[in-house]
Amino acid sequence: MLILSNESREDCAITAEGLDLQVPIVSVDQALYDRFRVRVMPFAFLLDPHGIVRWVGLIKSEDQLLHAWHMSRATVHEEVSSQEA
Repeated sequence: MLILSNESREDCAITAEGLDLQVPIVSVDQALYDRFRVRVMPFAFLLDPHGIVRWVGLIKSEDQLLHAWHMSRATVHEEVSSQEA
């Protein structure tokens, strides 16, 4: 997991340290957000280990993030189960 931000590297480092985050915050250009049509923040893309997008949406709380995480994992498990049958 990583966090993308349109803030400066310095601000990203200050935020990561201040929040005691265990994941990196990477500074990116606004063009990246435009490319993927991200219009609101905080926005999440959850990818599986193969790089397939499993969930996309606005995240406003830890509960929402956990729900999205479980939903994205369920999608992967459903595909594996159907391939085994």
